[in-house]
Amino acid sequence: MFLAERLLLLWIFLWSWSGARAACTSSSPYECCAPDASDWMLNQSGKSPCQLLEQLMQFCQPSFSVPFLGSDMNCPTVEDPPNMSPSPCCCSTVSYTLFAACRLCQSESSSQTSYQAFLDSCGAETRLGDLPSTLNATESSALSLPPWVAIVPLYYDRPWDWQTAFLNESQTRHSSSTASHTPTASPAPTRPVNIAALVASISAIISIGLILGVVYYLRIRRRRVDPHASQKHKRLVDLSEQLDAPTMEDPGAPVVLWGNAHRLPQRPPRVVAYHDPPARAPQRVSVTSSDPSPLYGPGHRRPLPPSAQYLLSIGQRPPQVPPLFSDRTFGRVV
Repeated sequence: MFLAERLLLLWIFLWSWSGARAACTSSSPYECCAPDASDWMLNQSGKSPCQLLEQLMQFCQPSFSVPFLGSDMNCPTVEDPPNMSPSPCCCSTVSYTLFAACRLCQSESSSQTSYQAFLDSCGAETRLGDLPSTLNATESSALSLPPWVAIVPLYYDRPWDWQTAFLNESQTRHSSSTASHTPTASPAPTRPVNIAALVASISAIISIGLILGVVYYLRIRRRRVDPHASQKHKRLVDLSEQLDAPTMEDPGAPVVLWGNAHRLPQRPPRVVAYHDPPARAPQRVSVTSSDPSPLYGPGHRRPLPPSAQYLLSIGQRPPQVPPLFSDRTFGRVV
């Protein structure tokens, strides 16, 4: 948006400048040929660049007066009277900018002299973007130069770029106008803080958070303990690791055993079994049988002792699982 405003201002300036060229009848070297189009070049006091140039050069040459400037100029030929060696007031990019702006103001055409050609005779005395060193602080502030005068050129082999100066001045005026019209925010009225109410609110929030945390923990713990919340058919783990598992609350309750049995090397027998009805927790069972035949695990020749204790898993008998013992084999919870 800001770029569009700058381009619009540049177009307006070019249009007004082209319209004023035919009516350029100024006879004074201090006045601008097109006052409306050159308004942006004036400083805060309304002085033209030609007046500012004369004021600057008179710090070194009190008799200097601004002439009608030609398209080809350089230090020291622009001085009055021309010198063999340029004065410090001329050896500055600020001075050249004022000379070029004055030329544009007088004849609506910019100078074709580059920075390098204008300051060629100055050598090491050239000041970039600064006023001559001979001026003190009081004299520098008395000039009241516009900001675009102090722009350091990017290319010294080119003449003064008045478009860049115009956009810089437009941006400066826009920023100043925005700052002057920005309302100052008044401080909001403060209200006394009720410390007791604040502490009570914080305590209530913490209490609610603790209660919700406890409820959530209990629900998670219940899901972990409840066998039906995780898996209906939970297989048995190694007996050597779960002999101390909790037993049922009703010792002596008969259960029917189903499943398979096998023996691990150098470990107690492991029974992968299920029982009916399902229990609420793993339990130790003493196996008894009314069948006098020995009980074998599938794929093993060694009989399974019918009086051993085994830990049963939780869950109902899955479909198509062969019985560990005959239908007349029962176990009792111990």
